[in-house]
Amino acid sequence: MTHLARAILFLKLRFPRLRHKAERDVNAREVSHIYAVVASYNIPKQHFAAVYRALFANAIEAKIPMTVVASVTSHSDQNLLLAVYEEFGCPQAIEIVVQFQKGDGKRSALAMALRAIARRCPDNKTLTIMLDGDIVLEPRALSRCLPFFRADPELAALTTNNDAVVPAGGLAADWYALRHAQRHLLMSSLSLSGRLLVLTGRFSIYRTADTICPEFIRILECDRIQHWRLGSIKFLSGDDKSSWFYLLRQHRKMLYVPDVKAYGIEALPPGTSFASGTSKLMFRWFGNMIRTNG
Repeated sequence: MTHLARAILFLKLRFPRLRHKAERDVNAREVSHIYAVVASYNIPKQHFAAVYRALFANAIEAKIPMTVVASVTSHSDQNLLLAVYEEFGCPQAIEIVVQFQKGDGKRSALAMALRAIARRCPDNKTLTIMLDGDIVLEPRALSRCLPFFRADPELAALTTNNDAVVPAGGLAADWYALRHAQRHLLMSSLSLSGRLLVLTGRFSIYRTADTICPEFIRILECDRIQHWRLGSIKFLSGDDKSSWFYLLRQHRKMLYVPDVKAYGIEALPPGTSFASGTSKLMFRWFGNMIRTNG
């Protein structure tokens, strides 16, 4: 009930005012460039192409130069990416940088991509997108997020609403719809405080100055916990929790944007029934929430 009340306050009062102010701020500071880090691993070709088509369309509509650092695993991924780029007429405002993953996990791939951005010495008017390789942005998603950074110099990062595309349909599709409705309510409640409990790796936007900081890259690549019996345990996934925690412990401002959606192509874990598959996902998601809450 507490989260419901806070979510209503955010969705009905706070966020509409933030949206109105951001889109009408005549003194807003312009964004000079956008970097997009996209990590793909074993993504079906049709999904891979859909992700980049949506990203390129958003970049062209936003009318801001973009450098896409594509972290891929094969030459077929590279060729498909270039084919999609050619579909759009090889726009000069979009630069493609292809990196091949080392095969030791997503964290390493993201760290490589951020170091490539750091070598370009971006100015402090640039932003960096973190985008999973199976996430399709809705039209105008990017241009509807940028005004918040322009209007609020203290905003360090934002993330958006999520929805699921479940090709299998059935009960799993209903379950994902309910799960994302729960997420929407919780994220809205948390955003009322100017903080969040996660900056999802599906689609989040950061100020580039933070993402190229050596400490940010180090914690993203080598985050670990100390266990009383097992010693040091390095995290293989959960990169979005590490990047979020870097900003949180510096008391940086975050925002949830509820009226922009990123669509994930979802399925229950392979080889599981509905009951076991949904249980595994809930243990994973709420396990993350428990750890980050502490």
